[in-house]
Amino acid sequence: MSDLMLRTAVITRVTVFSMAQALAGAAHQAGERFRREQTGQDMVEYGGVLLLVALVVGALIQSQIPGHIANLLGAAANNVFSGQSNSVTAK
Repeated sequence: MSDLMLRTAVITRVTVFSMAQALAGAAHQAGERFRREQTGQDMVEYGGVLLLVALVVGALIQSQIPGHIANLLGAAANNVFSGQSNSVTAK
């Protein structure tokens, strides 16, 4: 291996290693800052929002509204691709 190639390889390795080390340090600091700044009340609020979103999604799935919307969109797409000019109406 030539001297120039060896130097380039060493510089590249050192640069990549130092960048990886800096990235790991920044991630660790961000994690520590996140852990320090979160209080119990914040976690309860996040949990409440997640529970509310889960309930809404569950209600939508149980009401079969997504299936009805999918049927309407499918009928509209079929009308467009078949060249028909019928309007799509809800049943």
